[in-house]
Amino acid sequence: MLNSIQLLRLIAALSVLFAHIPNWALPVGNVLNCGGGMQICGSIGVDLFFCISGFLMVVTTANRAPGIRNALAFAVRRIFRIWPLYALVTMAYMATRGVELQSYWKWLVFAPYLSPTGFWDPPLHAGWTLHFEMYFYALTAVCMLLPWKTKAAAVAVTLLGCASLLIDNTIYFTASIIVEFAFGIALGLLWLRKDLWESLRRWRMPILICSTALLVFAAHGTDWPHNWGMSVPRMEVLLFAIDTELPRFIGWGIPAALFALSVVLFEDRISRRAGALGDYTYSIYLLHLPVIYTAEAIAKSASPELQAELIPLGAYPVGIIVATLASAFLAFHAVERPTQRLGGALARAIEARRAGYRRSPMGDTPVAS
Repeated sequence: MLNSIQLLRLIAALSVLFAHIPNWALPVGNVLNCGGGMQICGSIGVDLFFCISGFLMVVTTANRAPGIRNALAFAVRRIFRIWPLYALVTMAYMATRGVELQSYWKWLVFAPYLSPTGFWDPPLHAGWTLHFEMYFYALTAVCMLLPWKTKAAAVAVTLLGCASLLIDNTIYFTASIIVEFAFGIALGLLWLRKDLWESLRRWRMPILICSTALLVFAAHGTDWPHNWGMSVPRMEVLLFAIDTELPRFIGWGIPAALFALSVVLFEDRISRRAGALGDYTYSIYLLHLPVIYTAEAIAKSASPELQAELIPLGAYPVGIIVATLASAFLAFHAVERPTQRLGGALARAIEARRAGYRRSPMGDTPVAS
């Protein structure tokens, strides 16, 4: 795994975590308020995750020949990477609320629900992004049957995502946000072109400065714009600085992709220790909302006097961050790592019968999206 990709994943996960820390819990006024009562302008981290996913799909399949065995092995790795922890956390969360499995099992298999005003999130609200991730993985697995592999997947998501802008009622999995996967694929293909990549490295500092400025500019916005009745399913964002609604893949996807490019250009300058922190990002992403919900329940049960003492000290945001990181550490070692290894073993068994197998540039270890 590239250390730069691991660092990007950490930035994305922490951005989403900070975005969901409620305003009432902050000890000072939130100068970065992006609306909704619980936004610190970090939702663009989701778009960064999607770009990373596209990149990883390219570099992890580059040396795998098209065919049914490799496609099946790819699908097995991705399922074992995403589904076990998602299912476990969802079932545990629903059990604490006394909800029976038959009431939410469709969400466990990533079946979307569409409300009159937009998409219904799964019970574990952050799981809506995993619906799109799994859809993209399924599409990539199909495209691995073709000679063009991820290039075919990039064309497919671009055409479907752009076509969704032309219809009134967007079909769930064709929402324009899926174009961001194509941005990541383009970045991965560029990374494989070592001659072009070396040329870009000469300009990496200006690229980093400009892309960071663009990311910060774009991040000051919301994915719940004025006309939220239609803009939510169409995946649009409102950028506050220019008071303009844009398709999400333009308003947030392009800045996220350029920022990802700039960070990967510094791969040789990023330490392995910093990169190792990226291992915990999937658990951070899945567990931060249950931790926040628990903190809110504790706050509601506390007396006004105790609240008045805790909030100025920043006890809630600090507690949320510490609890999320601690639970992510435990979840990674207890659930993620064992299921990744199991998925990898099954995938290698599927691939073993094919002669001439070669390792991808990123190795054979399952990676997080």
